[in-house]
Amino acid sequence: MLQRITKYILLTLIGINLLNAADANQVQKDEKIEAKTFKIGEPLDFTIGTHAVYIDKHDPKIFGFFIGASEAKEGNEYAIAAGYRNGDTILSTAPAKITLNSKADQINPLNGAKISLLALISKYPVTVKSGEDNIIYLYNEKNSLLSTPKLNDANDQVSYKIIQLATADNGSLPGSAIFAAVKNNKGQEFGAQGSGIAFAAVEDKTTEIKTINKDKKEEVKSETTRNLVVANADPKDKKTKENKAAPFSGSINSIKINNPAKIISDIVDMHWDETLARLYIALQVRSNPKANSGARAVVACRVVVTTKEETNSAGVKEKNKIYKLYFDPIVTNLAISGNDQIIATGQANTDVSILKVKTMHTSTWLSYLIVLDENKQLYALPLVDKRREKVSLALDKYQGTLAKFDQEPHIYYDDNFFISRAFTKPALNPNDLLTVNNVTAKIGNGPVPIQSGKQITDMFVIGDAVYVTSESGVLYSQPIFDELGRIAAWTNWQSFAIDKKVYGGTYDVYTGQFWYLTSSSDKINILNRTDWQTDDKNTIQKRINSLFVTSGGIQGFFEFPQEEIFVATGFQKIALINSTDMQDIKVFEDKAIKEVGNIIAATMVKNNNNNWLVVGGTNGLAIKFNNAFKAIGNYQLVKKISSKDNYLYVLTDKTFDRIELTSETINNNKLNTVTLTNIDNQIFNPHVTFSDFIVSNKLVLLGTSIGLFRISGAQKLTEINVPGSVGPILKLLLMPVNNVGQLYVLSGYIGFYQAKINRLFVDLSNNKIKPVNDMFVKNQLDSLYDFESFRNDILPIGATLLNSNSRDLNISLALKSTPGLVTGSRAITKDSFNYNLDVNKFNQFYGMLLNSTTGNLIVNGDFGLIINS
Repeated sequence: MLQRITKYILLTLIGINLLNAADANQVQKDEKIEAKTFKIGEPLDFTIGTHAVYIDKHDPKIFGFFIGASEAKEGNEYAIAAGYRNGDTILSTAPAKITLNSKADQINPLNGAKISLLALISKYPVTVKSGEDNIIYLYNEKNSLLSTPKLNDANDQVSYKIIQLATADNGSLPGSAIFAAVKNNKGQEFGAQGSGIAFAAVEDKTTEIKTINKDKKEEVKSETTRNLVVANADPKDKKTKENKAAPFSGSINSIKINNPAKIISDIVDMHWDETLARLYIALQVRSNPKANSGARAVVACRVVVTTKEETNSAGVKEKNKIYKLYFDPIVTNLAISGNDQIIATGQANTDVSILKVKTMHTSTWLSYLIVLDENKQLYALPLVDKRREKVSLALDKYQGTLAKFDQEPHIYYDDNFFISRAFTKPALNPNDLLTVNNVTAKIGNGPVPIQSGKQITDMFVIGDAVYVTSESGVLYSQPIFDELGRIAAWTNWQSFAIDKKVYGGTYDVYTGQFWYLTSSSDKINILNRTDWQTDDKNTIQKRINSLFVTSGGIQGFFEFPQEEIFVATGFQKIALINSTDMQDIKVFEDKAIKEVGNIIAATMVKNNNNNWLVVGGTNGLAIKFNNAFKAIGNYQLVKKISSKDNYLYVLTDKTFDRIELTSETINNNKLNTVTLTNIDNQIFNPHVTFSDFIVSNKLVLLGTSIGLFRISGAQKLTEINVPGSVGPILKLLLMPVNNVGQLYVLSGYIGFYQAKINRLFVDLSNNKIKPVNDMFVKNQLDSLYDFESFRNDILPIGATLLNSNSRDLNISLALKSTPGLVTGSRAITKDSFNYNLDVNKFNQFYGMLLNSTTGNLIVNGDFGLIINS
């Protein structure tokens, strides 16, 4: 349970230092300010306009969700504020007084301000306030604020306004930095002559101070001060010393094709990729009306840093850094043809609009550009990554540009151990580029499915997942990788966490909470997050749990979206729950249901106008027929059931059958049954047991205690290679899209406390199932991940891998998150994080699913249901 913070709290002048504590309740008391308290989930007394998220890459326990006010309000200390992982109160960071540019006790220019733009360098906000739209403010540790002078445009005149920010966080550059898109002095539309990208570097300067101590001896002390240096970023200008933007317009070579293009909107997005050392700038552009013209709507920017020795005003020689911005074509002119290549056009007088840009570095180590167009379609485009090559990334014009999409990635080894893979060949010809029609590029397998008139409010990437927020809720999609680790397709858009208005957010993979901005009375004024709901918080959940907990819990929980029902199953009982009105619950304890015993399986079989619910368990099957349940077949120890058309598939520990259901066969209990395989098959022996199966289109897979098999015709089995798997196959999970899919295989043996997860690429168009090229040792395919202990279940959701284990002699009941998995991961380098579900007194996890309507994560066990909502 989250701790409660008292109504009045003692804040530091800047609450940012709270991020250094895992618990936001550990408030420093450097300066005491009694302040009103705003709780997470409750309306603020001002509107929120912008936000930024901080997750420490070295210590993921440190997390902050920062917000900026979108209205000026006198004395508002929450003009910039933040919510933290382990607290339930929003903490203000804009007090009335502050140290400004090394001068103590100054009026804080951000107190009560309207914040136009907000970004972060590490855990420190970078802001632009309304009314001072050409000045950047940077928090510098606690109680301290730095500011730039008014930023100049590319004409070396004071710019009219900063319209977008991006930050680089002390990674691939010599230090931290800020990029700012500035309008020219006249305030004309961005892209007019004088528009530019300004660059400010965060530099620490150490000076020696000589003093005479009481013993009359000289002492030398070092003092480090932080400075915000605005560079002359224009590569062609060698004379201006500082504070000049690099020219940026439709006439630069990185945008135009053959003839000058035009930037047609002030809507600009920028994203710094630390891995590739590139700034990506997304634009709305129009190509020149002249023949053979074209335009690019994404620009790749690199920073070249040199050092120059200069003599300062005190006559002391100093080594000063010089920063220059170079804008490279995201793809060469020769590769642009026609008007279907997503981020560029080869046609005259044609618009191309990219509204948002991000990057993804997949779990297979490959890099992709993620873009959103004006038609609400997101695309993923492969990028060149030469980090492992013997080149200077700052000087290489192809680094971070579009890659030839169908190339075989280059794999890098260190002493025969896998370390990385990358696309290294740039796209040079039209056939090298993906188009709007390629399923490989289309995130979500189509446009974002939101209601007409609703807008996409944010886009972000975590791990292998792309998220969009909108006034309809949150959706996500994740890639399907082929055998070489390349993206082959994308899953359909799936609801995630929230199904109401969301104006920005993030998924905290370390707690399972989704943080988001929402509104009350059409005013964006709430910072909220999901939480793991227990009985005392959710009366519907409490009612469902009360039906099952005293008799072994909820042993199965299933969703049937087309019928708008959930089915909860347990010992001699099932409940049908209306998914649109969860107050509507129907409980069945018929004789046929009781005879099944422990009910662990359910499916819906369709035949013409009939939808039959079938459940299975310890002592067989029961079907809902003519509004009552009746036993069918003659089965024991049913492991799983599923359906396709009017066929019911039934798996026990020893048999795998397909049953054709009709009203007549159900009524007479004379089932038309085909045994697909059983332990009498010559491949098996009497000690083999069956555990799981998949039926999808023409694909039939069977998991057993001795491996994974494909069934192609009655009793005809082919073993599927699952490299590095350990012990029996425990779980199969397929994410299909059209004729391809990603198959996840969990194998494990509790006797040795072992479990591994593999992923395979399924391509039914070529009738192949191949392992994804995961490995640890050169030329040896292996599992994706070797857990540190046994696991019962898995759920890959892109941003993280959810996994669970029931209680055993040496392990406790736990639901865990394992984020950041990449090819070559091992448990000794990738931690799993326990979610706090407060289930210590219970013993069994049975399953988990994402509600397809709300996106809520639901887990079930002997504790009942726990819902993240």
